[in-house]
Amino acid sequence: MAEKSNAEAKPTGKNEFLMTEDPEHPSGSKEGSPSSGSSSSTTEASLNTINVSTQRLHEKLEDLERQMDQDEIMNEHFIRLMAVIRMFFYKINIIWRGRWVDDGR
Repeated sequence: MAEKSNAEAKPTGKNEFLMTEDPEHPSGSKEGSPSSGSSSSTTEASLNTINVSTQRLHEKLEDLERQMDQDEIMNEHFIRLMAVIRMFFYKINIIWRGRWVDDGR
């Protein structure tokens, strides 16, 4: 015959149920249970996955920082180029108006 459990099922919202702990069968002690070894290996695997993901994110952040530095340098060069072009057109405008023309007449 099947045992009756005092555990309660609570809906989580996605057609899944979260089981609360049964006071008659506590899950706190895992000593002597056959799955205690696999639990630590699962934890290690999870930590390894987290470390790999964290490392990838760190590398992506470093790449973005390098790209931002390059963009900032390019922006400074663009601003300098625009200043040179503006000065060029300013001087061309002065020459066309005859301010720098030396007639010698």
